[in-house]
Amino acid sequence: MMYEINNTEPYIHPVAQVKCASYHTAIVLPKRMVNVRECELARFMTVGENYIETVSMYAPRKSASTVFQEDLYSPVPSGVPATTTSAEWLAGAEAPVTYMNLQPEGMVSIFDIAPEEGGKDFELEYERKRSATASQRDLDSFVPESVKALPVPEVRA
Repeated sequence: MMYEINNTEPYIHPVAQVKCASYHTAIVLPKRMVNVRECELARFMTVGENYIETVSMYAPRKSASTVFQEDLYSPVPSGVPATTTSAEWLAGAEAPVTYMNLQPEGMVSIFDIAPEEGGKDFELEYERKRSATASQRDLDSFVPESVKALPVPEVRA
């Protein structure tokens, strides 16, 4: 079961539920593999005795195919390997993680639409996330490129 948490009543409500036949193992696929045009939140591969099945979880959104739900999709690790050699890594060096933005070309961000037209206010959403139990790293990855005054991770397409 997946839940959404809001600052208004009802504070917690279900948004997705997974029902599968019996399975032995489930593997969560990287976030960069989800279909943001359908508001897919997570994709799993379940392995049964004689099958492999893909299971997806979606968030209900009216304008999912035309408006990028930036409140749901912060930048994610790009999958590009770190640029550290094994000798450097063994010596204690750490290469920074590179991030990618999941916003498809041609989709407008939900923060670029006025709240009265169905968009969201970035500052209110940021404060909501900040007041939740998110870590500072999670908050930093949530900040879109359009807000230059706040720290953002390096984002590569």
